Order: sequence, then C-alpha cells, then structure tokens
Amino acid sequence: MGSALIPIAQAVLPSINAIIAGLTKLANVFAQVTALLFGKSAEVKAASGVSVSAVAAADATDRLSESTAGAGEAAKKAAKDMKGVLTGFDELNILASAAADSMDDAAGGMGGAGGIDAGAGELEIPSYESEIGEIDQLGQAYESLGELFNAALQSVIDGLPALRESLLSAADSFNEFNQKLYDAFTFPGVKEKVEQLGRELAEVLNDFVNEIDWELWGRTLGAGLSLGLQFLTEFLYTFDWINLGKKLAEFINGLVYEVDWYDFGRLLWAKFKIGLETFSGFILGLDMPALAQAANDIIMGFFNYRGRGCQRWNDRNCQRGGCGLV
Repeated sequence: MGSALIPIAQAVLPSINAIIAGLTKLANVFAQVTALLFGKSAEVKAASGVSVSAVAAADATDRLSESTAGAGEAAKKAAKDMKGVLTGFDELNILASAAADSMDDAAGGMGGAGGIDAGAGELEIPSYESEIGEIDQLGQAYESLGELFNAALQSVIDGLPALRESLLSAADSFNEFNQKLYDAFTFPGVKEKVEQLGRELAEVLNDFVNEIDWELWGRTLGAGLSLGLQFLTEFLYTFDWINLGKKLAEFINGLVYEVDWYDFGRLLWAKFKIGLETFSGFILGLDMPALAQAANDIIMGFFNYRGRGCQRWNDRNCQRGGCGLV
C-alpha cells in the first residue's frame, strides 16, 4: 500500500505546496488592503507572522487566547489546530521514512516475494518557505491602495512564468500518461488477445444459447397462458349475468319503495322557496311610510339647495329671480 501511495503523494504535494503559498500571499495582501481601507495609519506594514511562517501566527493566536477571558479557549484550540496542520507537512518526511522502514522490514520478512519496495521511491516533501519568502516583497510600506494594487498586479505578472512552467509540467505528465496507455494498447500481442477474448466469449454465449431448450420454454409459457384463458372462459360463461341484473333491479326497487319522493320534490323546491320567502319577509318588514318620507326629504333638499345657489348667482350677476329653478 505504501509503495502504491508514495508516487501519488509525490505528484500531489507540489500542488498543495503551491496552494499553501498562494493562500498565504492572498491573506497577506487582504490584510494590507483592509488596513489601507480601515486602518489608523497611512503607512501599512505586512503581517510578518503570516508572510514568514504560519506557525508563528498560530503561536501569536495562542498567546492572544491566553489573555482573553471569555473566548480564550476557542481561540487557543484554533491556534493549536492550525499549528498541528502545518506541523504535519514538516513531519511528513519523518512519517514517510518510518513507512519506508516498515515496508523494508515487511519485504525482508516475505523473503522471495519479489521485492515489494523495489518500485517505491523516496518521498520528497517540497518546501514552501522559499515561495513564501517572495511574499516579503509585499511587506514594504504602502501609502495608498493604488500603490498596493499596482504591486499586487506586478506580483501576479511575475508569477506567470512559474504558472507557465507548472502548466507545461502538467501537460508533460498528461502526455506521458497517454503515452503509457498507448504503449499498453499497442503492446505486441494485445490485439491478438483482445480478438481471442471476443471470439471465445461469443463461443461461450453460443454454447449457453444452444444448451437452453427453447421449445420447452415456449411450451411452458404457452401452458401457463392456456390455464389463464381456460379459467377466464369458464368463469365468464358460467357466471349468471342475468341474475346479477335482476338483483340490481331489486336493489333499485327497494330504494324506490322506501324513499319519500314527495319530500324529495319539496327539497328541490326549497332553494326557490328560501330566496322568495327571504325577499318577501324583507319587503314586508320595511317601514314604507318612513322610507317614502326619507326619499321625499332627499329630493326636496337636493332641489332647494340648487335653487338657493342659482338665486345667489342671479343676485350677483343678473336680475333677481332670473333662474328658472327658484
């Protein structure tokens, strides 16, 4: 297992190394941007604890947690977790060496097993401190956000050659992998083996098909269908459908005998009865003389108001009494 996983680790660790360096640089730049936007001074210094070593930042967090009463334990635990993650990279070489020693012992104990550790190379953990050292360039003081942004862009431009080399290296690895697959597919004798596999698999299936008694299978299915048809035919032709119709008629007759159809007719008329009687009771309950007096007062008040208004208009503009409504 170790022999199989070591090459994978060798291929993945450089990418992890680059990610750690990039995230550290991003955190450093973000800290400076926020300081320029919201800081107390115009001159901003990069956090050396982040740019030099994340472990040092964890130690600072640890010390800060000790001086904080309420949230101290949570911050201290986070600092120790951060320190433990980064320490794992430093100690991975030790673990890899121990794993290699264990595989050597296991291979020696298996004797003539073919040398399990023969194909396992040494696991090299790349150091990201050299790449993080470039972040120190961002540690200089910036007087404005524009200056910092310009420096950040220059840092990105300076990193493009390294990105190009990484992509070209990935392309080479991909091409190497494809070449190995191609060599495996075109290896002498593989084509003949594939053709032989197709022929022999087809012959196996041919023997399987020939071994099945297809006629017996058809007879079995036909016999089952015939039994079902015989059951349905005998049931449908034996059941007394006329008697069923008579019984249904008896059911309807019993229903007709017991229902009071006069009340059913009254129920149908009830919806009209409710509406008419409700409207009739409403009309009969109204005080007609009072309603007539109210209507008369409304009409008289309307025309008297119009007459007085027209008379006042005539007093101001024409002869008195000229309005026909007065």
